[in-house]
Amino acid sequence: MAEWKISDFQPGFVIAWLDANMGQPNNNETSKNELASSANLSCTPANEQFDNINYLIQQTFTDLSNGPVNTLIKDVLRMFTDRQQCIDFVRQSLTVGKKVFLIVSGSIGAPVVRELYRQLTGCIYVFCGDRNAHPWTDEYSQHLEVYDDELGVFANVLSDIGIYYLQKHGEETCSAIDAIRYLHWARQFFYRARRLDGAKREEYIQMVDDAIQERQNSLPNYIEFDDDKMDFTSQEAID
Repeated sequence: MAEWKISDFQPGFVIAWLDANMGQPNNNETSKNELASSANLSCTPANEQFDNINYLIQQTFTDLSNGPVNTLIKDVLRMFTDRQQCIDFVRQSLTVGKKVFLIVSGSIGAPVVRELYRQLTGCIYVFCGDRNAHPWTDEYSQHLEVYDDELGVFANVLSDIGIYYLQKHGEETCSAIDAIRYLHWARQFFYRARRLDGAKREEYIQMVDDAIQERQNSLPNYIEFDDDKMDFTSQEAID
């Protein structure tokens, strides 16, 4: 019986976050650590109080990291204060096949959304203090969501990453083994989203479980993951 670990996670996505304040190094580290650790299945979420921030900080996309722009690179999370640097990073990420989830502040995000909304429709999140203070978002309402609470935007990003992997398992070029891996990752993201907002997402969890069983039945040997015995719909899963 083969046995795999969720911690063997290899992300095929990136979260780009544009914010004049949050993008500054050393600003709001707790919040950035919360999102970065939750979006990296190789480590325990910071809200479980076992995360090491130094483990997360890694240098990626070095050709974009030089220059005056202040950036903080945390594996799957990339922070920006400069609009054009953010746009360039997103485009390069898409070019190399990465799925991009974009968070922008209401105050400086409009030009970036205008440039990228067609490519990132459904994966754009405007995070601001007042949902009604940025009427520019109305024009793109079919392509983005607006949030005024931190846990809300983080949970929805994680849930959408779960949906991404749930959809990815069904690609024609996806082998049964890779599909099972993607499904387990999807289930973990739904679980981590629930830890933040309390929403059970039972329908998605059931879809994942059914798909895992179907894929397992197509293999000669059962592939066991270290999360197989966890009840993702129970209250204990988030306590």
